[in-house]
Amino acid sequence: MKYIILLSASLAFFSSTFACSCSSGQSFCNTHSRYSITASCVVVNTFSHGVSVKVINLLNGNENRDTITIWDIGGPYNMCNDYIEFASAAYLVGSIGDTVILALPLIDSVINSWDVIGDYRTPGFQCDEYRLFVKNNVVYGFISGWKFCNNDCLRYYDYNDFISDFPAKRLNCETWLAIDDFSSNNILTFYPNPTSSVITIKTAERGTISVMNDLGQIIDSFFVFYNEQQILTDKLAKGIYTLTFQTKRAVVARKFIVQ
Repeated sequence: MKYIILLSASLAFFSSTFACSCSSGQSFCNTHSRYSITASCVVVNTFSHGVSVKVINLLNGNENRDTITIWDIGGPYNMCNDYIEFASAAYLVGSIGDTVILALPLIDSVINSWDVIGDYRTPGFQCDEYRLFVKNNVVYGFISGWKFCNNDCLRYYDYNDFISDFPAKRLNCETWLAIDDFSSNNILTFYPNPTSSVITIKTAERGTISVMNDLGQIIDSFFVFYNEQQILTDKLAKGIYTLTFQTKRAVVARKFIVQ
């Protein structure tokens, strides 16, 4: 019994360590071409080992059906992004009514008792982005960027723009982050830093500005347009804060010091 306990503990440690080691996978733009189809869908049903989705827009590949079934790969699962090991991967596609954008492999051979040739399955254990979520007409997820990208990863995009832009931009992922189209150095600037009383911010797009303390708590948040705006800092405690600017296409985060 002692050996079993030690082995279980070792496996748990290995799984946790391995999961954390692949936190910087490929973006959706770099990943989707590996699979049979890319499509925006609405989840219409969930069941044991699978989900059904209604295809809204077929972005890549060939599929004539309005509704497709996605089956669980049967493990191991995407611990890197989902932090699970033994639950069904298929339900991670979403809940009924959710809009998602998916890159899926076609089932061409049976590996599980529930597999149906011609349906699709979840990619399973991999650290790359194969699904994006849509909420309030905004696409969320690791849309484009490179491993270990920080502030310059593209993680937000207007849904309608995504659908219209994807056919061209999927051929060259760098076009999602072209310097003329998007640059985190230009989208948000502010001064002075450090500051004691006020920060002046300049934004190149519309979006939401949030100020967070070192505990990750939002202490101020407001919507801005293409203009200058000031943030009073004289009542903030001395320390390091994060200024976050969220647009329809990206999130830019910058540190500033109140002294």
